[in-house]
Amino acid sequence: IEKKDREDRVMNHFKGKQPKLITLLIIIVFLFTIFTYLNSKVIYVSNTGKNHYPGTNNKPIKSINKAINMALPGTTIKIKPGIYKETVHINKNGFPFLPIKVTGMYGKTKLIGNIDRSEKIINIRNSNYINISGLNLSNLKATNSEQTPTAINIDGHSKSIIIKNNIIHDIETDYKEGNSHGISAYGKGISNIQIVKNKLYNLKLGNSEALVLNGNINNFKVSDNQIFDNNNIGIDIIGYEGIESNDKLDKARNGTISNNRVQNNTSKHNPSYNGDQSAAGIYIDGGENIVISDNISANNDIGIEIASEHKNKNAVNILVKKNIIKNNGYTGIAIGGYNQTMGGVKKIRLLNNRLIHNDQQQQFGGEILLQYNINDLIITKNAISPNKNGYLLIKDNKSGKNINIKHNNYNLKGSNKIIWNKKEEYLR
Repeated sequence: IEKKDREDRVMNHFKGKQPKLITLLIIIVFLFTIFTYLNSKVIYVSNTGKNHYPGTNNKPIKSINKAINMALPGTTIKIKPGIYKETVHINKNGFPFLPIKVTGMYGKTKLIGNIDRSEKIINIRNSNYINISGLNLSNLKATNSEQTPTAINIDGHSKSIIIKNNIIHDIETDYKEGNSHGISAYGKGISNIQIVKNKLYNLKLGNSEALVLNGNINNFKVSDNQIFDNNNIGIDIIGYEGIESNDKLDKARNGTISNNRVQNNTSKHNPSYNGDQSAAGIYIDGGENIVISDNISANNDIGIEIASEHKNKNAVNILVKKNIIKNNGYTGIAIGGYNQTMGGVKKIRLLNNRLIHNDQQQQFGGEILLQYNINDLIITKNAISPNKNGYLLIKDNKSGKNINIKHNNYNLKGSNKIIWNKKEEYLR
């Protein structure tokens, strides 16, 4: 009886609390709704506006930066069609569910760079919950080798940044020692970054990449972008370049690269490379815990490359699956450091990819190229169709361990040749 009484008292206690909890939840939802409504402000910008205007649709302000300074969490800045010659600096915070949005009319809101004013068109620094969309960014060219023209840059400690539906083109350096980017993130503590549905083309990149994530960057998504007709690497995920002082965190990690079309990226005419054709469509250089899936990488120098350019460092736990990799000039997939002194790779999986007619330039790269410092590699269930007189697979060295190649589908109408540990062999 005593036990039953205790249970009844407990139940009655919680029954008494339930209406109060429900009331409290209703109040919280109501207050959040009011807060969201009050902060869901729209500021309009037009190149025919005036900065003393209130920023309404009929009385827009002229300066994008003034609109950003006015913005609160939940504000949407709508930039009307036109040409804007303004360097945009963002150093503000939105909130979860209340980001600050900077939007344009797709293809018609054009931001033009001015290298004398800034190396960046948009620079996002130490900011959280920022969305950039619908902008056309172009015409930024280096006038010396020290400048790094960039359309959109993210750096410092930033979180929850979305770069979506933008067009980026004609960002350039012609200097042999120069660098340039379409979109870059250099992290000293960047997390939750999404780069989706952008077009990046006609970029002259020097020694750099169209889209790069470098340094201490955790949790990223790069998807549904079109990256084409550039003179170096398309997508590059980098570690160990000293962006972050803590070596254990100095790598882009825990991300996905999916559903991108990366085409016609070659360093052949890039003055930084003296005719060497080595631009990858997708390159993991020391990144960690990354899935590369459902991309098309075609007509580049290299389809997909996984390595580390830093001695005793590795790209780790990379899954490459269900990609179409075709007609690339040097090789389809390259794994490992390009010489013995470089870093390497660890725990790499190639699964269910289609490799078609790579090594178009007959540069002895084959469909799959295994280089140096490979540890724990599985290549399985891929469909491989080599060029006539080409190679299915090339391993022109005796390094590497725990390499397992099994259950692949080889189309031998083109070629049945492989090179394994420097020895030419034939599949039957």
